[in-house]
Amino acid sequence: PMAAAVSRHAEVVSAALPVLVDTTGLPVTLPPAVETAAYRIATEALTNVARHSGARRAQVELTAVDGTLRVTVTDDGGGIGEPTDGVGLGSMRRRAETLGGRLEIDSSGTGTAVTAFLPLEPVTTGPMRGS
Repeated sequence: PMAAAVSRHAEVVSAALPVLVDTTGLPVTLPPAVETAAYRIATEALTNVARHSGARRAQVELTAVDGTLRVTVTDDGGGIGEPTDGVGLGSMRRRAETLGGRLEIDSSGTGTAVTAFLPLEPVTTGPMRGS
């Protein structure tokens, strides 16, 4: 379900640039809160790639290791300079932190990687506003 939904969003973004989606090692079922957060983070990051990066290609990788779902969106664009929590990055960060996870951004002039680490057994820290 979530992997298919991310793949469908990637197909829409693919009109602007090719997107590879890798869901190898993804559990068949995920807790609903984790699935929703992962989907929203992946689609927001892909939307940012298509709108702002100037990338020629992007990749979404969804993997589960040691009780953590890792959502990584990478591109080969020009980078985002000093990452600041605007609406999109702030929303992704809050989604991860609400579940007890974290968001990491690694950006350079040769691309950007946005990685969310979401516990498969989330510990919610409060309501997510603006969902």
